[in-house]
Formats: sequence, C-alpha cells, structure tokens
Amino acid sequence: RLPQRHRQRRLRRAIRTPNRRPRPSPPRHARPHPRRPRPRRPRLFCYSSLGPSQNPPGGILLRDVRSGTLTGIVLGSAQQPLRNAAFPPTASNEEAAYRGLLRSLESLKRNGITTVSFAGGFWRQARTQSWTRAEREGTSTVRARNAWYVYPDEADAVEAQLRELIRRLERDDGKNDDALVQFTQAKLYVDCIFSLLTSALHEPYLSSLDLPPEERLGFEYFGDRDALLRS
Repeated sequence: RLPQRHRQRRLRRAIRTPNRRPRPSPPRHARPHPRRPRPRRPRLFCYSSLGPSQNPPGGILLRDVRSGTLTGIVLGSAQQPLRNAAFPPTASNEEAAYRGLLRSLESLKRNGITTVSFAGGFWRQARTQSWTRAEREGTSTVRARNAWYVYPDEADAVEAQLRELIRRLERDDGKNDDALVQFTQAKLYVDCIFSLLTSALHEPYLSSLDLPPEERLGFEYFGDRDALLRS
C-alpha cells in the first residue's frame, strides 16, 4: 500500500460512531490526523449508496487490501461530498460564511488589494452566496471575478449541472461591467496532482511506490478510469 504520508494532507474522513450522528472530521494541515478518535471500522456515510468496490466519480475510496473495508481515507474529488456535508448551505452556515468574508475583505482593504478571484466556487457549500450578499448589501471592497466549480458527478448529472451553471453565467453576463461581484467562469479539475501520485499518466508510476494496479496510472476527474488501464 502507498505510505500514508504521501496522502495525509488531502484526506477527508467522516466517522460514524455508535449512538452519535455522523460527523465529517477534516484534518488539520499541520497535523496528519484529526483530533477526533477514529473507530476500528469507519464508514464514510456520504457514500452509502455505493457498492462494496465502487468509487465516486473523480475520486477513490481507499480500502483495506485484505478485508476490502473502508480505511477512512479518500482521494481526489471523493472529498467533495464530505466537504458539502461539513458545511451545507444552511442559514447559520451562510451567515458564518458571510461574516468570514467580511473579515477577509477588511484584511484585503488594509493591504491595498482591490481585485480578487474567488476560485473555489463550491456552490454546494455555504460559501458562494456570501459574495452575492456582499454585492447586494454594498459591503464588498474589491472587484471580484469568481468561478463556479464543476463537480465530477455521474454523466447525466454533469450535463444537468453544466446547464445550470451556463444559466448562472449568462445571468451574470448581463450585469453592468462596473458590478463589483461577478461569477464569470467555470472551474474544472481534469485530474489530481503529482505530489499525491494521483495525476493521470500515460505510463505508470514507479513500481517501487507499490501502488495497487487500479491506481498505477492515476485517474481522471471526468472520464473512464478503466480506459487508462486499457491504453
């Protein structure tokens, strides 16, 4: 198995413990492990609809090589459902996101920064609406040209998602050019990154890394992972 140190900084874990509600447990970058204790057999509750060997689009759920049970470590875009579960667009989360944006805007102002691009665009979380609110309430101190994130869902869901994002982009395209906040672009990740040994390659990673067969060529966020193995 790939040593965990190569992947710890990007893992997202969700833990279900007896008699408690499921709670995502994001790691802290300065510490490899969250403080929340992890049970022996963690279950990623965001993926309960997947089969025992299935992976979500654009990601991989790492499983024990012997038992096939989930290890609690996820790769690539498999983290997004966990992020969404951790910060859903509820009224309280949207308020927290807005307050956080106001603090960030104040910091940008103090440092003389007048133009930004919020490239996250994770619209399934309680983040993007804070920018719309800042524009509506006249609290934005910067000119922001932001992006909508395209999630690597199942094929039919991606098409529906793209139609919705195009509708949103067209709506913003009709704004006055002087509007401070606009969402003007869509953001796609094609594959993961080299430092995690998950970028899609034409030739396999070094055998000394001891990657399992299905991970030796990395993987793409959009597309057929098996096609890489067949090429």
